[in-house]
Amino acid sequence: MSTVTVSKKYADILAPLGDVQQAVDEALRHYAVGRIGQRIADLRRQTRPWEEKYDCTYEVFYARVTGDEEYVASLRQSHPTWERDFQQWEFYVEEMREWIAQLESISMS
Repeated sequence: MSTVTVSKKYADILAPLGDVQQAVDEALRHYAVGRIGQRIADLRRQTRPWEEKYDCTYEVFYARVTGDEEYVASLRQSHPTWERDFQQWEFYVEEMREWIAQLESISMS
């Protein structure tokens, strides 16, 4: 567990209202949820161009490129840089999944 110092002025304000530690924990949880939400929204904005370019979600694209040789052959013709796009897209989707897991973890506590 980490130790965080709470400014005396805030501790003095919060003390009559209840448990200071509980108030600080709730404030940090609220802050973390907001920041994680912003990060997820940013990652979604970054993945949207690929969804539009390939007219599908990452999950559908992944299924197509790993299971449909005809689709991959057509991609080579229409989008020669699809493999680079796929790697970058995957990176952002994986990061988004990690942040969503963190958000779920915070929400369940």
